[in-house]
Amino acid sequence: TAVNPLDNPLPMHALQEEALGEAGPGGLPLDPVCISPAECGPHGACEAGRCRCVVLYTGVVCGHALVLSPALLAPGLPRFVPAYEGELMLHAQTRHADIRVLRPGPTLEWDLLADAAETAALNRILPPSDLVFKSKAYPTCAVVGSSGSLLLRRLGPAIDAHVLVLRLGATPSAGHEASLGSKTNLRLTDERDWAWRERPEDLALVRSASRATVTGLLANAASPAPAAIVALDPGFESWLAEGLGFAADLELAGTLLALQTCRAVTLYGLAPQGPAQGVPEAYHEPCKPAVGTSGDPPGAAAARWAALQALARVGLVAWGEPCVEECMAAPAACDTCRAALGIVPKPVDAWCESARAAGRPPAEEAPGGGAAGGDRGNGTAVGKESAAAGSGQGAAAKTEHNSTAAATTTRR
Repeated sequence: TAVNPLDNPLPMHALQEEALGEAGPGGLPLDPVCISPAECGPHGACEAGRCRCVVLYTGVVCGHALVLSPALLAPGLPRFVPAYEGELMLHAQTRHADIRVLRPGPTLEWDLLADAAETAALNRILPPSDLVFKSKAYPTCAVVGSSGSLLLRRLGPAIDAHVLVLRLGATPSAGHEASLGSKTNLRLTDERDWAWRERPEDLALVRSASRATVTGLLANAASPAPAAIVALDPGFESWLAEGLGFAADLELAGTLLALQTCRAVTLYGLAPQGPAQGVPEAYHEPCKPAVGTSGDPPGAAAARWAALQALARVGLVAWGEPCVEECMAAPAACDTCRAALGIVPKPVDAWCESARAAGRPPAEEAPGGGAAGGDRGNGTAVGKESAAAGSGQGAAAKTEHNSTAAATTTRR
């Protein structure tokens, strides 16, 4: 049976190891339960004869979703259900008819992503299978956002030590390696920065919440130099919409994706800190005026932050930075926590001057605007909806390279 966290205060990954067990009666070693990855199903990986499960699943062969009490997750995620048995990555074996996705909101409605003809065209250019997520169960994952709070600590080595590093949006690491590392296994983007990559060899993962993904994938496949880009499966997007009841931003979507594919998840730079906490809104845009959440529907930003808090509260994720909860709660609590650790924030203007003095032009001052040095694919324009997307074979090859490298890294 699934483990109920109400019955045990241990973090979720610790509960999984306890439920799995390493010894039988009298302390005698248990017989191995797996020989090949297939024996652990889509939510686990076979290691030393044992199935190691992703955060949201448990059991000897990782076949049981965690049971999470709504009371434990409220406020924040009162309707969230961890179980998801669908695909995480869109590939050629996924769909054979119309592709639809649930639109988040008070009433769930299905939107058409691709008709039958477009689906057939996608199947000709998509990777043949999920080479990134399925049966991987990466031991440790870092989800790295863009909060200016990342500038307060030298967390680069800690981030790079994770087996899988998932970065969000157009957030360059060049010039900030001490604070946020240089390793990138995957980069999740949406329509704001569709298919943005810091380096041409990086693997980009695009969301599938609108027809922009289909348009971009097909356009890029027909280009002379397709980029290495894969897409989330619309089934995962629908799971987000149904379980949240509101639109997930990159931070929340990336976190929930990691919970479905990693054994332990640590968040860096995901809390929406800014000038009120003594840091710029985005570490790579220290001179850009704060814009807050003016473009969001009323209450959307608060709902997303409450959801992240709920995940941390029950031990599904860990904060990689100190003082996150304190700084989001009140200035006095933030100051007290930081002072105890010797963290000294600077006025927001000082962050801008430091960037200029270090020879890093603020992103909004870089030629062409946006994050300096980034690559939005091969330049195939598909209006505002997309930039470029990887062809099936090109993306599959790059996916296999990245996933193999991550999977062969030493695991705990």
